Amino acid sequence: MKINFRKIFSRRLYRQGGACIPFFIATPYCGAFTRTKGGFFYNKGELNYGYFFKDNEKRIASRALARQEKDKNYVKKLFRKWKDVADKQLSFGDKINKLDFAKLSWKELVKLHQKFDNYYFRFWYHAVIIEAYDPWGNELLNEKIQKYYGKALPFEVVKTMTAPSEISYLNQEYLELFNLAKIAFKNKIDLTKPKEFLNFYKKLGKHKDKYYWTNNGWVKVYRLNEIYFLKRIKAIIRNFSQARKKAKKIIFEQKYIKNRKKNYLRKYRFSKELINIFYYFEFLNFWRDFRKTYGCKYHDVLYRFLKEYSRRTNISINYLKSLTALEIGKIKNYTKKDIKKLKERWECCFMLYRRPKNYLWFIGKEAEKLIKLLDKYFIGGKREIRGSIGNKGKIKGMVRLIKTISDFKKMKKGDILVSVATRTEYAPIMNKAKAIITDEGGITCHAAIVSRELSIPCIVGTQIATKVLKDGDKVEVDANKGIIKKIR
Repeated sequence: MKINFRKIFSRRLYRQGGACIPFFIATPYCGAFTRTKGGFFYNKGELNYGYFFKDNEKRIASRALARQEKDKNYVKKLFRKWKDVADKQLSFGDKINKLDFAKLSWKELVKLHQKFDNYYFRFWYHAVIIEAYDPWGNELLNEKIQKYYGKALPFEVVKTMTAPSEISYLNQEYLELFNLAKIAFKNKIDLTKPKEFLNFYKKLGKHKDKYYWTNNGWVKVYRLNEIYFLKRIKAIIRNFSQARKKAKKIIFEQKYIKNRKKNYLRKYRFSKELINIFYYFEFLNFWRDFRKTYGCKYHDVLYRFLKEYSRRTNISINYLKSLTALEIGKIKNYTKKDIKKLKERWECCFMLYRRPKNYLWFIGKEAEKLIKLLDKYFIGGKREIRGSIGNKGKIKGMVRLIKTISDFKKMKKGDILVSVATRTEYAPIMNKAKAIITDEGGITCHAAIVSRELSIPCIVGTQIATKVLKDGDKVEVDANKGIIKKIR
């Protein structure tokens, strides 16, 4: 069957991605593509770009929003349906982590992996409703504001009414770690001999068990131990006054948001329907953050499978990263020629979704050719960079293009961070940024939320920033209007 890629690429597309490996991201994409009726992605090593059909996303987003207008609890019903699957997968993952993989036969190992992967497919089938608002959230929300309030609202009001009322899991982890550090600081515990302070060491162990996964991403997995958290506690104690200010700021800002919401409700007297809409976006913000607490733990399980496959076959983990659960069972009998193909696939691969568990792969030069054609349609001659406002502000500075984790070392204090998207693992470099620009994202995205916490300008959903801008470019970021201009 001949595929008309020109026709596919000429449709209205929405791009997202970042640093991701196919072993982690292929199933989430396929779950999402099943819900949004089509899509494709490609990888060049760790760098990933996924493409959704925008009009399909809009239909899903509009239908859900229409139901939310009439029923404030509609979003909670969606969430509960997703969480039921997510909890089952988490429970299954806990069982897997107790198994000794070395004692399993090859068939048992693959079957276990594929069962876990089936949960992951369903997890993302339900969760992709959040991503549907990245290209359309601002537009749909503004339409509802016009419909029920009659005119536009100040950005600060919209930002506050859609902000999550719950503390993010990273901030929650920091507060709990700060409290541990406070115990050590006040009781003058010798942190070079923590095991001598049994109660403290038990609390440290519980903290580790609760948050061992927080540095996991879409490329690498880091199972954090007591030593890691102990080092952070020592750092907090060294700068205790500053750490206390940070903890107080986190608590204050959350209370401030809740109070501002109450004030705006009194001042603007929003209709019941508009309150329901604001609550919807607020809940999606919470859900996106909460979803990461599951995904990071799942990657811990998946990486165990990856290491075991590599151990049994002596095939480099890097090459296996380009495979999926549906294909992995075949590698046991791979020849040198097959392994060479895997290397090509790791360097460049393109996947076209057709239907659940049925998709086509193109690798090497064939994939490169498709990507070149795609860029011709998607980017063309576009040079003007516009996006949605993540957080207001206007600033000039130097671009630092961050495509993968290996680029993190380039980031310097005061640079403008330009990336496909930001995720949890980007936190250290986001703290150095003067402003943030991303290809993907909308009102509920990670970059928008964190930029508000950091009080720096942010423009999201540009779609082309990482393709048009280069390291060292001097730019003006006008996040009051959503425009980025190169300064000559």
